[in-house]
Amino acid sequence: MGGYESKGQQKGHSLRSQLTQAGFTDLAPAAVVRVKDRKLNFPHNLVGRKIHESRMAIVLSNDTICALSSDPLIVVVPMTHRTDVQLQTDVVIKRSAENGLDSDSLAELHLIQPLLKDDVLKRVGMLSAKDWDNILERFVWMTDRA
Repeated sequence: MGGYESKGQQKGHSLRSQLTQAGFTDLAPAAVVRVKDRKLNFPHNLVGRKIHESRMAIVLSNDTICALSSDPLIVVVPMTHRTDVQLQTDVVIKRSAENGLDSDSLAELHLIQPLLKDDVLKRVGMLSAKDWDNILERFVWMTDRA
């Protein structure tokens, strides 16, 4: 969705940016999105990490931030299909027709990070209310001062 240009567009304005400015966006809180993997930061795994063309992530940003054309960033939680290596900060998301995942996955909350909206390739689904509540509960747990 990012980087496409037509003859009538000014240089540097992607089709995605123009659609977002016109109010056509599929970004929303709890959306499961496919993103450009090379745009995500994995500081604990800099050497030897296989960079894929894309990776799933969950949008954390609220509706206002997702819709704002003046704000190029959203906040996402990267995901992995490696459910055998689960940390306390990870949340298991079982695949379903609703969320569009191909396999059970982990939402890696310790890797929450900003991402340019243009680096979102497409929305594949939405988390269930239960999964979204689990994400928010784990986020609060991570940031609790107790």
